[in-house]
Amino acid sequence: MENEGLLFVAICMACAVLFLIMGLLARKKPEPVQFWSGWEVTEKNIRDIPAYNRAYGRIWIVYALAWFLAGLTPFITSAPISVILIGIVCFGGIPTIILTYRKIYKKYKR
Repeated sequence: MENEGLLFVAICMACAVLFLIMGLLARKKPEPVQFWSGWEVTEKNIRDIPAYNRAYGRIWIVYALAWFLAGLTPFITSAPISVILIGIVCFGGIPTIILTYRKIYKKYKR
């Protein structure tokens, strides 16, 4: 693997660690976690805060796993396939996160 491949792996792993930390911290937070889109989430409008935070944290943990797996692809397959997979994780992951969050919010909203 060349230097570019190692840089690719390092960036993917850094993203995976960042999203994993976000997910783990969200699961343990005592107040409702705010979604980054600007929706106002307060204790008054969430009926089960621990369950809401666990579900929210799970979103980011699964996304971290996707980044981790994408980072391992240069060891398994060619660089172009790795780049395509990262494109799918990035451009497919964000809308998936938003849609999943909306379902979680509806489920736990008062």
